[in-house]
Amino acid sequence: MDFNLFDHAVALIILVVLPLTALRTGSVTEDSTLELPPKIHFFYTNGLILIVAAMLILTSWNISPRSWDAMGFDLPIWNPLVLYLTIALAGIYLLDVVVEYYQSRANPEEMIGNMKDIVPLTWREFGHFSFLAFSAGICEEIIFRGFLTTYLFHYASINGLSDTAVLAIAVLAPALSFAASHAYQGIVSVLKIFVLAVLFGLIFLISESLLIVIIVHTVIDLVSGLMTVVVNQAEEAS
Repeated sequence: MDFNLFDHAVALIILVVLPLTALRTGSVTEDSTLELPPKIHFFYTNGLILIVAAMLILTSWNISPRSWDAMGFDLPIWNPLVLYLTIALAGIYLLDVVVEYYQSRANPEEMIGNMKDIVPLTWREFGHFSFLAFSAGICEEIIFRGFLTTYLFHYASINGLSDTAVLAIAVLAPALSFAASHAYQGIVSVLKIFVLAVLFGLIFLISESLLIVIIVHTVIDLVSGLMTVVVNQAEEAS
């Protein structure tokens, strides 16, 4: 597989620049939200940034001799391991949703906290947030799994590493970068996202397809947005 200078630069940005910038910025505070655009503009701005980034990567891939199958644009290979990993991913997330929901009933402010300026709190806001949810579900999987996981798997494979080491590098490095890029959500969320990202990586590599991870990622983002709306509506009604 032939990767070019642009691909190397993108990999460096995703693996180093993005997480370091996110970690330096830290979690969301009331002061930091004052610098953000209006919430609905924030949803569309972030969604469009993800679309542009994914389009650049797809354009570079398209002008190379690499096949689209290599990036995961193919139907998934279903086997028991893919099924078990997908069930585990859904189960872990649903368990977290249930726990957060019951915790929020006792203290709604703790769940939303300083995130109130970047998450949907009304059904109208959720309608606009859905654009970001779909953009993130599709584009982040293209960027972190389709591109970065494939890139790392290729270079780890041709360096004589064991299969375990290749798998670890291809899955853990994108998961760490992806989780760190969500540092604004706080350390607990970063740890949760890391676990989910590891499962995303494994599902992608074993199924050889982006389809499952894109669908699950999008659903997770939509459900997360629904949660903040439901919690906020319940708090206002009480």
